[in-house]
Amino acid sequence: MNIPIPFSPNYTGASVEGIWQGLKVFVGEDIDINSFTNTSMKNIKRTCKTRGKVLGHRKGIHGIEILDYKSAKLYIYIPSYKWVLDNVVNDLISKMREAHKTKDLVLLDYNTCQDVLDDSKPLSHAYLIKAYILGLYPYNTENQQLSLFNDETF
Repeated sequence: MNIPIPFSPNYTGASVEGIWQGLKVFVGEDIDINSFTNTSMKNIKRTCKTRGKVLGHRKGIHGIEILDYKSAKLYIYIPSYKWVLDNVVNDLISKMREAHKTKDLVLLDYNTCQDVLDDSKPLSHAYLIKAYILGLYPYNTENQQLSLFNDETF
């Protein structure tokens, strides 16, 4: 999908998960550039079972800084996900916005965390989509500010 990899000019990834997993750094292993081009999603998860403790996520392919989980969500995951919403599924999002004017929408997700500052669990994809549809996406990449908002009913 040519998703820009944050802090990595001229580099793109095929999926948000590929970018997320690829920039992950372990005690025994640095980033994995092959994750960026994984289109099958097979064997994309990189876990501490075989690689050692997770140190964080590298701030860009050639970056020196290692971001903690919360910072990585804010500066890597959320902006990458927003790029997909803006550029890949925007037609679907427009249809969902239009449908929401007259109908209730139900988005299901395995993860239910809606707090972008909670570093104890993964963020809900359904929540990010809901926030985007409502114009309340939690992160504005233009001015690098976190936007906190209330939990409107959807």
